[in-house]
Amino acid sequence: MMLLQRPEHVVKINQVSVRIASLRIEAVVGSGDFDALVSSDDTLLSMGGGVSLGIRNAAGPIIEAEARKLVPLRLGEVAVTSAGALPVDYLLHAVVVDLVHGIRPNEETIRVAAENVFRRCELLRIRRLAMPALGTGAGRVDAYYSARLIVGALARHVANPTSITDILFCLPDSDSRLAFIEFLNDASTSGRRRESWGLYTTHQ
Repeated sequence: MMLLQRPEHVVKINQVSVRIASLRIEAVVGSGDFDALVSSDDTLLSMGGGVSLGIRNAAGPIIEAEARKLVPLRLGEVAVTSAGALPVDYLLHAVVVDLVHGIRPNEETIRVAAENVFRRCELLRIRRLAMPALGTGAGRVDAYYSARLIVGALARHVANPTSITDILFCLPDSDSRLAFIEFLNDASTSGRRRESWGLYTTHQ
C-alpha cells in the first residue's frame, strides 16, 4: 500500500477516502492498490493518445481486441474491459470525445460520464478506484470545470451507501490538482451537496 500512504492530498467525503497524486494513472498500477482504473477515451475506444494510450501500452493488445467488440459507443457511456497485463480487475473506459463527428465534451458529457463511472463501481463491487481528470486532454476541457463536475458527481454518489472506499485521482497537471483540491475540500467540509457542482459554463 505504499502509493496510497504517500498521496499529496487526502480528504474524506462521507466514508470514502479521496486522494490526489501527481502521477499519471498508468504509473500507479504496479502498487496493486486498485481494483479498477478509469481511462478517458472517444466513442470508438481508439486509445490513441494521453491517458488512454498510456493505459493501452501498459495493458497490452488484449484490451484493444475487447474494445473492438464494444464500439461504437455514445458520449457519456462507460465501457468495461479486462485490464490485460495490468494488475487490476477492470478498466472503465469513459467516453468523452466523438472524433468522428468532431464533438468535444460539454457539461452533460463530463457529468454523465463521471456518474456512470461511479455507477459501474457499484455494479462491479469496485472498492478501490484510480481515476484521471476527464476531458482535459484531447477534449480541451478546462481543468476547473472537469474537477467541478467530477467532484460534484462523486459527492452526490457517496451521499448514499456505496461499495467505494478509496479513490485516487491521478493528476500530473498542476492546474488539475489545484482545482480538484479546491472542490474536494469543499465537498468534505460542507456536509451538503451544492447544486452548482452540476453546472458547467463553456468558454465560447
